[in-house]
Amino acid sequence: VMNNKIQQYVDEKYNLLESYIDTVINEKVPIGQYEKKGVELFLKYKDKYIYKPEAVKKVIKFFYLLRINNKNKYERFPLLDFQVFWLAALYGLYKTDTERLIKRCYLTQAKKNGKSSFSAGLALYEQIYDGELDASIVVLASSKEQATVVLDYIKAMIANSPELPELNVQRNSIFYNYKNTICKITVRAADSDKLQGINPSFSIIDEFGAHPSALLADRAFSAVSSRINPL
Repeated sequence: VMNNKIQQYVDEKYNLLESYIDTVINEKVPIGQYEKKGVELFLKYKDKYIYKPEAVKKVIKFFYLLRINNKNKYERFPLLDFQVFWLAALYGLYKTDTERLIKRCYLTQAKKNGKSSFSAGLALYEQIYDGELDASIVVLASSKEQATVVLDYIKAMIANSPELPELNVQRNSIFYNYKNTICKITVRAADSDKLQGINPSFSIIDEFGAHPSALLADRAFSAVSSRINPL
């Protein structure tokens, strides 16, 4: 059930999608060629496949619960227009009524633009709110130290977001009890040879450009055969 403040946040953020698409397609500001191609592809898929705005709004509603450090003050997650577009592409497009279209994506942006905090928010959404039983969120990076950067963002969100459900926060993992199952976020070694035995519902590979090849991503993705909507 959404109160007025949540509804206002959801409506306000979702409305950014249309204005962002218009800005990109009509090049109202300087636009990179791949950004424009991404929006064009989204519009093509939106017509070809099933688009569920309610699924996008569900993710936005969860982001309302999250508080992040913005200019030395913790406040509700200030979703930006391009981030709402990412959510629409990742969570709004469906192949069938239950199976999402996008299962693998590559996001790039300039430093200090909220990439890690956005990834952290998605990790918590996948753990708590997406509805996957025994959800397994794996955070990987070019080094374990880099992977813990995302985990630290997640921990800070949890500590400063009192509206989240109770979570068991450990040094290198976070646990959530959901329908008699345990949904977890863990940090794993970035070595692709050590990924045997994982079955992630959601994987984050931070600083992907620092990896020598795509092998880590390939192995992480190949381990999700039993998941309906892995990402």
